[in-house]
Amino acid sequence: MIGDDKRSVFDLPHTGRPLNNRVLVSVELTENKKSSSGLILGDASWDNAGHVTRHGMVVSTPSKFCYQGREGYGAEWDTGIEIECGDEVFWGLMAAWDCPVIKNDTGIFFLVKYDDLILKKTECAQWFPIDGDTYTNGNLFPLNGYVLCLPEYDERKMSTIELPSVQDKQRAAVVVVGYVNPEYFKDCGQDAVDVQVGDVITLYKPFLTAVEDERYAVLDKNLSYVQRRWIIAVNRK
Repeated sequence: MIGDDKRSVFDLPHTGRPLNNRVLVSVELTENKKSSSGLILGDASWDNAGHVTRHGMVVSTPSKFCYQGREGYGAEWDTGIEIECGDEVFWGLMAAWDCPVIKNDTGIFFLVKYDDLILKKTECAQWFPIDGDTYTNGNLFPLNGYVLCLPEYDERKMSTIELPSVQDKQRAAVVVVGYVNPEYFKDCGQDAVDVQVGDVITLYKPFLTAVEDERYAVLDKNLSYVQRRWIIAVNRK
């Protein structure tokens, strides 16, 4: 199994309802592809982004989200459980490496923290106008107070030579808006910011994060996410 030397792996005959805000997710582990003769295909160097499982199907959820409002005691924010069994969910790279793994005869499962989830897939695609173009959210809905965005890019020139544009980590166009997180234990912003699809947002710091590495993306290669608490300005056309 990928990353066995870095994980807590448990062989358990049964799986029940998870505790401590954990979500039990059925996964198919990302492995190197092999030729018919057994040769490993791919780059010679190890690439974390290409060899880690970032999504799976929800098997069991917590009965409710536990939030104590104190640093060092559980989640950093309060939120609701917005997923159900059968949903496909996506989580961050660090969560993929850190979560415990359960193996049994029925499959392989990750125990992912609910507050590490970024988004889920929904039943119906929705279409939004962004700068004159039509953009689909790909059946996606953000969790944990996140919004999904398309990054803005800055053009560069050196004399008369045009250089490749650079992504602005503090500016993006909003394509999907999630529900509000009612509270955070730190005084680091709030979710009361009025954000709508099509808004161009500016962030307090460069907190815009790509949902996936574009080389291995199974969703939109340009899609990024950020929590609304970090938005300091909204440009609405």
